[in-house]
Amino acid sequence: VDVMVSPWVTHRLPEFFPEPEEFRPSRFFPENCTGRHPYAYFAFSGGTRICMGIKIAIAQEKIILSDIFRNFTVELDDPNLKVVPVGDIVMFPKNGLKIRLNPR
Repeated sequence: VDVMVSPWVTHRLPEFFPEPEEFRPSRFFPENCTGRHPYAYFAFSGGTRICMGIKIAIAQEKIILSDIFRNFTVELDDPNLKVVPVGDIVMFPKNGLKIRLNPR
C-alpha cells in the first residue's frame, strides 16, 4: 500500500492556518508559529528525510525576493486574472502568471 500526504491539502487546513486561501505571510513569523505542529507546514518534507537543500533554498529565496522587491514594484500584467492552480509535484498556475517589474 502506498500512502501519500498532500501538502496542498494539509497546508490549507484551517485548524493550522486560519483563512488558508488568504495571502498572509505573517502567519510564518516565529511568534505566530508557536504551538503549531512541526509538520503542519512541510514544503521540504521533514524528519530524517528532510530536503538537504532546505537552508540554501530558503537563503536563496530571501536574497532573490528581497533584491526584486527592493528594486522593482511588482504587479500582475492582468489585474483581473483568475488564477487556476494545478497540482503536480509542486503547485503552479494553469496558464502561467505574467507580472510586470517596474523599476523603482
